[in-house]
This record gives sequence, structure tokens and C-alpha cells, in this order.
Amino acid sequence: MRILFLSVLAAALLPGVLHGQRPVTQPGSLAGAWETTTAAGTHGIFVRIDSHASGSVDHQTITSQTIVVRVYHRVDGRETWGWYGDNGSVSSIFDGERMRVAGLDAAFHADTQRWSGTWLLDGETRDVVLERPRPDPGSTPNRLSGDWEGVQDSAWIASSRLHIIQSSDGTLTAWMDRTMFAEDQRHGELLRVVSADPSRVILELVSAGGRQYRFTGTISSEGSRLSGSWNGLNAQSSFHRIQ
Repeated sequence: MRILFLSVLAAALLPGVLHGQRPVTQPGSLAGAWETTTAAGTHGIFVRIDSHASGSVDHQTITSQTIVVRVYHRVDGRETWGWYGDNGSVSSIFDGERMRVAGLDAAFHADTQRWSGTWLLDGETRDVVLERPRPDPGSTPNRLSGDWEGVQDSAWIASSRLHIIQSSDGTLTAWMDRTMFAEDQRHGELLRVVSADPSRVILELVSAGGRQYRFTGTISSEGSRLSGSWNGLNAQSSFHRIQ
């Protein structure tokens, strides 16, 4: 993979007070992968949102939030990508509604769950709509595709949710949402799909410190449960399908 551009990612992953940026109050609906396709290939963004909040579970106030975006292009089976972020206090790429990054200028529409705007692609500025990846009509989706809610089996394990999505070119993209406490909420932790078949998957999370965590899971025969284990990560290891 060739890195197109690496912004101040290490700083962007640290919590910082928002100044002049509208916080995302429902980060789970925005985090993750969004794509469009052209004759040349697949083009997308992947959004990660880390939030800190105060107050009770039912009445939270976001006190800090950082957003980083992975921009990627898959052409003829090869993917190029780069991370873009803020400096921990001010985002130059997203104001809470509008994304401006790597030639993309698009607004998010929460009611329709899509982005619309323009993007400089293949040397031409195009009108684009970015939606969640989905298989081509008529194709057979991978059995692992879907949203998976963690089964709480210990009071000390962070609440987590897995998302595994299949693109029109067959590529699987995965990410995790975790809530340790109100002051530590992570949406869109990118998981590399190490391997996947109709019954088993290996996912890898690389932490900011460089440590690699792997989840190895097996899907049940009826496809409603995904059970496995992490190598040391504070996250749930059994999930049930919610979509």
C-alpha cells in the first residue's frame, strides 16, 4: 500500500477541546466506511471519532472530540490511502456537517445516511454520493457481513460492537465501536481483515502505540452469533447479529 498523505495523526488521536467545531452527537451513525464507484474503481472515506463526555449515561455533554479520516481508492485491485486529521483542538476537515479533504467537498445528511457533494477523481471534479458499502445486486453477501452487538459477559469488559461490510468489488471492511466509560468512547476503530471465510474471521486492530490485537472468531451455523477471543484487548469476544 502506498500512503498518499499522513497528517498529524498521532496528535489527532489525542483528546482536545473543540473550538468552533460542532460535536457529533451520534458518532456511531457517522463513523466507518462510505463509498462511491466510478468506471475506474472504488473511492471512499473511513471516519474515526473519539469522544470524551461528562454527565450521566442519559444526559451526556461532549467535552472533547477528535475526528480522523482515511481516504482510499481501489483501482484494478490495488488500494492507495492516507490519513487526514486535526491537531487535537481544531478540525480543518470537518465542521460537524461538511467534510473537506483530499479533493472531496461533501455534506452529511443524517436523515438519508449519505454524503453528497463533489470530488476530484480521475482528474475531473465529479458530483458524488457516498453511501455505506454494499455488495452488487444479485451477488451473494459474505455471511460475516452485518452489525454485531457484543454480549456482556463481564462487568469489566468494555461495551463493543463490530461492523463488517462488503463492498461491490467484494472487499470486506471492518471496524469496532467501544465505550469504556463516558469519558472514553471510540467509534470507527479500523480493523484489518486478516482472513475471512464463510465461517471464520481474523481481525486485527493496531493501537496508537503500535501494539497489534487480534480477534479470531467463528460464526454459528445459523449465522446469528460470532464467538471468539482477543489476544489481550479489553473488548467483548462474543457477539450476536443485530443486522
